[in-house]
Order: sequence, then C-alpha cells, then structure tokens
Amino acid sequence: VLFRAVSMMVPDFAMIAEISLYSSGYVEARKLSTKIVDTFKFCSETMSLQNHYDYGMRAVKTVLSAASILKRKYPNTEEIALILKALIDVNFPKFLSIDMPVFDGILTDLFQETVMPESDYDHFKKFASEACRELSLHPTDFFLTKVIQIYEMMVVRHGFMLVGESFGGKTSCLKVLARTLCLMQLEGDPEHKVNFEFINPKSVTIEQLYGHYDRVTFEWSDGILASIFRRFANDTTPERNWIIFDGPVDAIWIENMNTVLDDNKKLCLTSGEIIQLSPLMSMVFEVMDLEQASPATVSRCGMIYLEPKALGWLPLMKSWIKKADPRWREGNEVYIETIFNWLAPNCIQYSTLSCTHLSTAGPFSMVKTVMNIVSFQLDKAVTESYEELKFLQIWILAAFLFAGIWGFGGTLDNESRERFNDFYRNFWRGQKPKRMAKMKLELPSTPSYYEVIYKFQGMGKWEAWKDLLFTTSNEVTINIEQTYIPIMESIRMQYFMDMHIRNHIPMLLVGPSGTGKSFYLQRMMSKLPPARFRPITMTFTGQTSANQTQEYILSMLDKLTFDEFGPPSGLKCVLSIDDLNMPAKEMYGAQPPIELLRQYFDHGF
Repeated sequence: VLFRAVSMMVPDFAMIAEISLYSSGYVEARKLSTKIVDTFKFCSETMSLQNHYDYGMRAVKTVLSAASILKRKYPNTEEIALILKALIDVNFPKFLSIDMPVFDGILTDLFQETVMPESDYDHFKKFASEACRELSLHPTDFFLTKVIQIYEMMVVRHGFMLVGESFGGKTSCLKVLARTLCLMQLEGDPEHKVNFEFINPKSVTIEQLYGHYDRVTFEWSDGILASIFRRFANDTTPERNWIIFDGPVDAIWIENMNTVLDDNKKLCLTSGEIIQLSPLMSMVFEVMDLEQASPATVSRCGMIYLEPKALGWLPLMKSWIKKADPRWREGNEVYIETIFNWLAPNCIQYSTLSCTHLSTAGPFSMVKTVMNIVSFQLDKAVTESYEELKFLQIWILAAFLFAGIWGFGGTLDNESRERFNDFYRNFWRGQKPKRMAKMKLELPSTPSYYEVIYKFQGMGKWEAWKDLLFTTSNEVTINIEQTYIPIMESIRMQYFMDMHIRNHIPMLLVGPSGTGKSFYLQRMMSKLPPARFRPITMTFTGQTSANQTQEYILSMLDKLTFDEFGPPSGLKCVLSIDDLNMPAKEMYGAQPPIELLRQYFDHGF
C-alpha cells in the first residue's frame, strides 16, 4: 500500500561514448570509450567531495565534444593521445589543488606511456599579456592558464561557471579573455569580438530578472535577463555575446535557467515566449560556492575553479603599483615592492594564525586595506608638501608602517591587538632589507603603534592620537544625547572614515550596539562638503527588499538639468571612428554624429 512500482533506466556510458566516438571518426572507439568511463569512475571514488564536481553523463558528453573537436583539428595524431588531452582540458580546470595529483595518478595508470600533443598557445598568450597590460594587470602563469582554460571551456560548453572565493581573479580573467579575443580579431585571426553584460541576480527579484505580468492590467513587462537575452539572441553580427551572472547561485532563480543550460538552449519565459540561444552566446556564472545549487544545475555547466591561494597576493600588489599615483610611484617601484615582500608574508601569517578577528575577510582583504591606506596617505602628502619630495622614500616607509598596523591588525579584538602590536614592534626593530635599512626612519617611541600617526612634513614625525584631541566648548548641543566628547578612539574613527569617504572607498564599521558607530558616522557626514556628498541613511532588516532600497535612494536624489549644474568636471568624450577617409554622408546618410556632439564640446566637455 505504501509503495508503488518504480521503473529506472541507467545509461550505458560506455556504449554512448563508443557510438559518439565512432561518429567523430575514431577507429578505436570501443577501447577509448572504456578508458573515459573508467576515468570518471575512479575520480568519483577517490576525489574529495566538492559541490562543483560532477562525473555524470553531461561530463562524459563534454569530453566527447572536446574529443570530436580535437579529432578535426589533429586528424593524424594518435587517437588515445587526443582522448587524454580531452579529459585533461575538460576536467583539470575544476579540480582543487589537493585533487590535481590524484587526477594525474589516475591518468598515468590508464594512459601509460601516452604522449599528449602539446597545444600551441604562444600566439594566444602574447595577446593575453597585451590585454593584461592594457588593463593594468600582472600576467602570471597561473592567471594566463586560467584564461586559456576558460577559452577552451567556452568552445565546448555554452554555459560555464567560475567558482572560487574573492580575489581569485574571476572577473579579471573574463575581462582579459574578452579583450584578448578582440585584439586577435583586430590582427586578422579567426576570432570574434566579445560583448558582455554583468547581472547580479540576487540584487533584484525573480520578476525583475525574468519578467512578470502586472497584477492589475495583466500587461507583460520584460525582466533584465529577458531583455538582454533577446537583444543578444537577435544580434546578427559575428560577435560573441556573454551574459555574466556575478552573484550567489541558489535554487530560487537558477532552476529557471535549466532549459537554457541543457541541449535545448532556450529561455522559456512565463509569458509563453521562447528565445533560442544563438551559437555565439555564452552564459557565464561567477560564484563563490555551489552549496545551494542542485546537481542538475551543476551537471549542466562547465566548471573552472580559481583558487585565491594559487594566484597569491603578489599580482594584486604589482597591479596596484602600476595604478598608483606617479608622483610618488615613479622611480620607487622596486623600493615599494621590497617593503611589501618583507612586510606582508610575516604579518599575514601571524595575524591569521595567532590572533582573533572580529570580522574575517581573509589575507587578500588585509593586503588590499594596506594598499588603500598607503595610497591615501601618500597621495595627500605629495599634494600638500610637493616641494619636500626629497624625503619621499622615508614617507613611503612610514606610510607602510602605519598602514601595516591597521591593515593587518585593524579587525582584531583588544587582546589580539596587544599581541599583534608586540609582534609588529619587534618586527620593525629587527633586521630589514639593505635598501630599507638605509632609510633613517625614526620608529614610534610609544609602546603601542596603534596610538600614533605620522605627520608628512619635512623629515616627518610621529604624533600621538591623543594630542589631536580638541575641545568641544564652541559646539552647540541641543540635548545631552548629541553631546560629543572626543577621545582617542573617536579621533581615529573619524580619521579613517574621512579618509575612505573622500577617496570613495567602501568602509565597514563592525562592533556591538552602543559603541557609537551610528553617532560617529552621522557626525562625519555633517562635516563633509554638501556640494560633493549627500548622506542617505537606511536601516536594513530581513524584510528590506531591493525595490524599497531603490525607491528610497531615488527619492533622496534631485533631478538637475544641464543648466543647473554645468558641465561635469573631468568628463571626457572619446570618439571611435572606423574610417576617417569615408565621407560623412556615405557613413551615416545624414548629419554625422560629430556634428550632433558639437554643442557638448562647446560647453567644455
């Protein structure tokens, strides 16, 4: 009574693979299909359990697709070598570093004495390196390898996911690949220019993402995805179009895309409209993990895993140096890199292993914070004291000392701050690289480096935060709750808030209730120039929706006309013209756009 008859079919992977290989022109299809099935069997038994691993029929089918492409590309190469290359190209990108040796061992046992054909990507890497230089990125071997893996995955899968934690290089890899393909097209290679759109699917509702019927008029309104998808699908130009979902994956919205990600390649909307994916379209997902994704979704997408630990923080530091203010960067690149290489590894290790963080953001966030504070201080120093740049290298060293104590130890609790301060003080008093030892920087005399700030004038000097306290006798207070009594902690808090806000860098204040976070922030906002800053205070709860947030922010903004605020300062207009020799009327059939823009140029744009 409690059970009913169930019928099941288990696919014969070996037979499916054999038929597919025969259809692709493989002669030894039976033996090779067995090796493919055995590879996935051993992987499922020996690999670690990860949410983005999949060894099902779709994974086998992807290998078969890659094998078919390789057979057409290398028709005279040994077939077993092509299968080995297909298995590596499809599966290797998704494995964690701990699983790579295991996968190598499986392939070594199954493909003994098989020599895999080498892929010639030197031409591709040349353009990828050029793209990195244009984007002020540092091209490492790991980074370029991931760009190549994404390209190979894009060829065999129309839907793929870049999985990994922040600072793993997911967005940068996509932008570099897009620029690389554009550069290759300009050089005459058979590649396609890339157009892409970013969508954060968790920042909007399902109705806003896919579209919905109005509850009153029953009129259909397109969603963000539906609009972009239709535009890309109807694009008749020979260009690649990517829709990039940069946000968490969960079952609420990703399950509606199953028909797009499988072989149907169709987006089915609630209105009954079905939009077919074009051959040059790709659905790309940037996610931190796939804990909320179903196995059906995982199996439908190719996986590339980008591990921040494998990339390291050195490329982040080198890219930051390239983008830094040339007034203090030029001529000091090696010096700055030397300080960073000496300071960062030891501080990261001690702060991570021996201290307790109130908010754990990871080592890469610490490095980024140090970079930001160094940039803030030196940018301000060279602006205010431009004639005294002969002391610039001492200023750089002092900026790193100050940034290190707050970048690596700013989120520690009180007990951990004391331990980290002792470590940090002894570390700076210890042995330094030769180039740093020549700089006669006077170290702070106070027991705690958290209590001092550097004054960038002349040789410079350290000042205690408590010396910056000011009286509030001239301040008019309405009630006792609004009375502000400065202490060392409030002075430090206001300094960092002002520094981040004026440089347009997000800042997060963490702490229990009653510690003055909201009060300090409101006081800081009241002192900012109203012509440049407009504070908007919002209280977020579990019931706050994206619509409420958007409507509230828009209600606080004013619609200004051009005559009211004048031409924006620093705005530049760049024209991209295909052929300067072609007459304007032949190009546009009417008045050329340059004439329409003349009024803006006259206003100083």
